[in-house]
Amino acid sequence: MQSGFEVTMTQCRDTASMSYVLEMAARNKESDGVKVTDGFRDDWSVEYTCDNLDAFYSIGEYPVDKKTVIKAVQLAYTENEPEAVVGKAGFARARSVAYLGGKRVVSAPSNVLSCKAGPEKCYVLWEEGIAGIIYDPKDAKTNSNQENRKRVNAHAGRILNGKDTSGLERDQIYIHGNDTGTCIKNGTVFFFGVADDSDIKSYDLLRSDKLNGAYKKVKSYALNSPELIKCDVSFEGRPVYAMHFNSFPPEKDFYYAVCAVSKTGSAAGARGEGMLNRTTPDKVQNIGIGEADQTQIVLSWDTDECVKQYWIYRGKESFGNIEEASGTPIAKVSGKKGVYFDKKVETDVRYFYYVRPVYDAKKAAADPRYNMNLCSDEVQGKATAKYAVIKNFQAANYSTNHIQLSYSQAKGITEYRLWRLEVSSSEKTLTDTMKPDIYSEKKESESWDEFENRIDGWNIDDWKNFCAKYSSSKGSWQLAGVNHGTGTSTAKQTFDDNVKVGHYYFYLVQGATDKSSGFIFAPSKQIRNVPLGVTELSAGYCGYSSGIRLSWGINSRDAAYKSELTSVISINGGKTWTPVNPGYTDFSLPRGQERTYLVAVVYHFGQADAVPGGISMAVCSLPDRIETNIKDDKCEIYVGDTVEIKARAVRDNGQTAIVNHISFEKSSDVLDGEKGKYTGSRPGEATVVLKCAGLEKRILVRVKKR
Repeated sequence: MQSGFEVTMTQCRDTASMSYVLEMAARNKESDGVKVTDGFRDDWSVEYTCDNLDAFYSIGEYPVDKKTVIKAVQLAYTENEPEAVVGKAGFARARSVAYLGGKRVVSAPSNVLSCKAGPEKCYVLWEEGIAGIIYDPKDAKTNSNQENRKRVNAHAGRILNGKDTSGLERDQIYIHGNDTGTCIKNGTVFFFGVADDSDIKSYDLLRSDKLNGAYKKVKSYALNSPELIKCDVSFEGRPVYAMHFNSFPPEKDFYYAVCAVSKTGSAAGARGEGMLNRTTPDKVQNIGIGEADQTQIVLSWDTDECVKQYWIYRGKESFGNIEEASGTPIAKVSGKKGVYFDKKVETDVRYFYYVRPVYDAKKAAADPRYNMNLCSDEVQGKATAKYAVIKNFQAANYSTNHIQLSYSQAKGITEYRLWRLEVSSSEKTLTDTMKPDIYSEKKESESWDEFENRIDGWNIDDWKNFCAKYSSSKGSWQLAGVNHGTGTSTAKQTFDDNVKVGHYYFYLVQGATDKSSGFIFAPSKQIRNVPLGVTELSAGYCGYSSGIRLSWGINSRDAAYKSELTSVISINGGKTWTPVNPGYTDFSLPRGQERTYLVAVVYHFGQADAVPGGISMAVCSLPDRIETNIKDDKCEIYVGDTVEIKARAVRDNGQTAIVNHISFEKSSDVLDGEKGKYTGSRPGEATVVLKCAGLEKRILVRVKKR
């Protein structure tokens, strides 16, 4: 101390009625070898007698050797004798004095100890002096500690002046939910500094595993360190400092103290009594629960670096007092992960959860009460149809007056509501104003839970009335049907037969169960109902003259509406259409030319509500000549030789005609073979006739004897 020295010594016997004599000097006189009556040389300072020491002065037990534990008595001197000079050493020794039979009995002197005089004693604040105040290094680096300073000032003001910080957000002020203690290995130590810091160069943070054990320096903070913040408040003229420390050992008890270090001789001052701190995981904070979809419940919470694992517990009934709860965790997740998806739940079944923070998994497994006081609050929730997404929803034109609807069933969903909206041909996109928005039904006075519970109580008529609020230029949403599902992920098809031919529609599918309804509607693309195109359309030579024969059939799905359907054909690219029967012959196509035929089916042909269906196409051309590889249409071969007649049905532009099958007929047995490949069997002549689509070509083959 700047005004004197502080001496700690041990009491001889707990019950002894004794006085103590201490001597101090600026230099050691112990080894001068001179004996005097009282056992002390005159040039030691005047002795100080301390009487009536009792338990009040005891500051703890000190081990003297492996077998002995004795109590220590602390005596602090504030007299300026001898004068203490900062940075200079002082020496002290002590002896005990007893009075026996009226005589004063003095013990031999104790050992001599020395220390340098340093700054005055520093004290860690007595209440919440070590707290989990958030320290942001980025704020220190780029913002001159402005936000950090606000936080430590709020805490110091709360301790010293009783200021209320209840209005401050948790993420601004405290790490721990109860406002005290350190977690995530980080915390702030609040202490009384030296009143006059003109000779102070730094403050040291000291640590010991025992209250009266050996305190070792764990970190030194220069006065200008960004991690050492001088608070706005003070106490009895002494400033309050906040020092940030990021190495509090998890789940271990340590005592912390602070001492000032002088610029003069780097002398360290005295420390106050050590303050106990145990860095433990925070009580699990801000736990939330929600439903990811109809098969998953999601839990979330704030993470804590003092946690290595979070153990998740689930039940179908409330756990009651969680500190007394028992059970096996359903999952163990990393301490860095503040979220858990429970995928093993039943739809519409309520579950109860809590989360347990674990630093030492072995302790947690062995001790059912380990950190149970730090568990999260109990939360409850259930997975419902609200956020079920129905995938692969499509609407397709199936037949006259029928739209096919298909989708993939979702696990846990047992009901599929199909909604239909008629639109104009120009309304090609389902806009937001046309889509039902369930969240628009929430009242300002309702909480989300109240809102969702109210919607869960809706029946099908409520949903009809709700969907009817959204419309297009042609009308509002109507319930097209309700399908019951298996609750498994399988494909499903159904039909809407309440549509009008030629009209345009959008569809929605909504998943539901008998207890909840989906908030998400899966939409289709715009679909128009029209007759189906013809089937098996073909074009070929009609068998005589130069006619083209076309044939087709009405799609079997439209068979029930055959009387209302008319086939039409166009031979000019769709400019004009002519009603025809499914068999049609065209004699107007010149040989060698190509023609495209368009065939469609029209609903109510010639009437105001006529609607054409899909268009089918066939292309055909007849040859105007047959070309061969035989020059001048005649050739000679010897008996046993072979001739191959190659032919092609050609149209006017030299390309092969679409109708191009050529048949071969020989007139004599002079030739053996078929299909244009012949061998001479005996001398003589034979004619091979080539035919294609009403055309003929004759090839004369003369067979000679060798």
